[in-house]
Amino acid sequence: MSLQTVERPYAESARIETPSAAARDWRRAVAGLLVGATSLLLVVAVALRALDELGWRPLAVALVAWLVAVDIAVVLALGERGQRLIFLLPAVQLTLLVVIFPTIFGTYVSFTEWRLNDPSGRTFTGLENFRMMWGDGRFWNALRNNFVVVLVGVPLQYLIALGLAVLLNQDIRGRKVLRVIFLLPFMMSPVAAGWMIGRSIFDARWGRCRTCSSASASSGPFSRPGRGRSPP
Repeated sequence: MSLQTVERPYAESARIETPSAAARDWRRAVAGLLVGATSLLLVVAVALRALDELGWRPLAVALVAWLVAVDIAVVLALGERGQRLIFLLPAVQLTLLVVIFPTIFGTYVSFTEWRLNDPSGRTFTGLENFRMMWGDGRFWNALRNNFVVVLVGVPLQYLIALGLAVLLNQDIRGRKVLRVIFLLPFMMSPVAAGWMIGRSIFDARWGRCRTCSSASASSGPFSRPGRGRSPP
């Protein structure tokens, strides 16, 4: 085997890796630009919201745009590794938005007095809310009920569920029928939720589809003369 035939695969691999490196740098530049632009938009939205110059909806839109930009940037910058992380990153972001942030914000609000009908907004009160809660009998009643549910109800629920699971795993008569009976609540819940949501959307009197169709029929480009007007 000659030296030329040995060096040829390395030369070909070098020619192949050069465009990949250039493309990787280009993707990283696009990812940085995308995250930077959406981050600047989010900072401006937060600043305007702090000055009461912007509503909550534009701030939420800016936040969602920033989260989507971060997801896209991870895929562009990390390549195959980013494609694997994208399966985990939205769940982490959702946990931060739905669990972590409300916990931190709720802790902050607990040190303030915030009445929605008060134009002055939030007022810092320190530990006053905790002092009032300490002397409120309803708080201690709710705390006792929670302890009863956690210490009695949850272990009992697990014991019953484990016993039923072991029972249905045995070779007994009617095992398949019993399994279907126990799975019916899990199947009925999405059906009931879907029925309620569909009814709230497509209801003939109060549904959102009827509201949108009535608005488009009375003021849209396909409206007819006199449609949507009360008779004289």
